[in-house]
Amino acid sequence: MKTSAPNSVSLTLVLALWFGLAAGFCEGLGLWLMQVFQVATWKMRQIPMPVQMVWAAPICYAILFGFAGLLLFGLQRLLTRFPWTKITVFLFSIGLFVALLSVAGRLSPLGILGLSAGFSSVFLRYYQKHEAMFNAFCRRSLPWLAAAILLASLGIEGGIRIAERRALAALPPARPGAPNVLLLVVDTLRADKLSGYGYARQTSPHMDQVGR
Repeated sequence: MKTSAPNSVSLTLVLALWFGLAAGFCEGLGLWLMQVFQVATWKMRQIPMPVQMVWAAPICYAILFGFAGLLLFGLQRLLTRFPWTKITVFLFSIGLFVALLSVAGRLSPLGILGLSAGFSSVFLRYYQKHEAMFNAFCRRSLPWLAAAILLASLGIEGGIRIAERRALAALPPARPGAPNVLLLVVDTLRADKLSGYGYARQTSPHMDQVGR
């Protein structure tokens, strides 16, 4: 079996960004779709997953994986005898599988890590047989992957802005001379019996005054 040549900084960063963008996109899209189709677990539903996760998660993962790639490149320059290309792919693929398996929300952290390590070992054997092909694929597809995430962010944010403008345009016109005041009603506040903090003594006089 051939031993991988020392990894170049360009290949390390390409692999880091590719795995980071892929992991973040799959996780963000998966979490959002699970809430849209109401198949997320009860615990996952307690944390809102807005559609912005589709583009925000890839950026966060790309930054995280990018720093990890720089660290691996620094170690590679110090310890040149290790097969750093394979180590890099193995570690980044663990991160990818962790992101994918976390979407379901039904596995324990230890189970996710164990399965991710097992899947990454299988993937590493595939990578060893098709190393040049996979590296070339990552180099070619990285710009397209980044462009797809950029277009997704523009489409999502643009759609949100359009929806906000339509909602504002659909509001009825204000009455002439109406005061520009926003009134907040605190239904649980009863100033004649309780203060804002629920005590008999006056601990929140301003809120009590508003509640009258």
